[in-house]
Amino acid sequence: FLNFKKLKVSKKPIWFKVIEKNIDGVSIYVAWGKSNDGRGNISYSMTSYMKLPDKKELKYLQYEGSSMTEIKIGFYKAFTKIIDYYFKDSCPELLTHVTKDLYKEKGVLMLTELYKEHCK
Repeated sequence: FLNFKKLKVSKKPIWFKVIEKNIDGVSIYVAWGKSNDGRGNISYSMTSYMKLPDKKELKYLQYEGSSMTEIKIGFYKAFTKIIDYYFKDSCPELLTHVTKDLYKEKGVLMLTELYKEHCK
């Protein structure tokens, strides 16, 4: 499907913006991107990551693009699957507090509050 030996990794640095930082909880980071399809159409993207207090690496949360053709169907379902995967052992009750309304209101930032409330 994808030949990783032929994958060209950009040497340009990727800049992350800290959206929510919690020393004892989940921190949210965002990487912004801009791309051009060669026909003059420019699109922007935002990829969200989280960092747990006892880990050094960032974990992928969600990708959102601003392309006119992108349809945001299934974002909530995909988000809940990711949360279930990351927290199934350390805090399985977290997923029971994730709701569609809370996701629409706060997006991935809900994790900082929910982690503080239910995972300590």
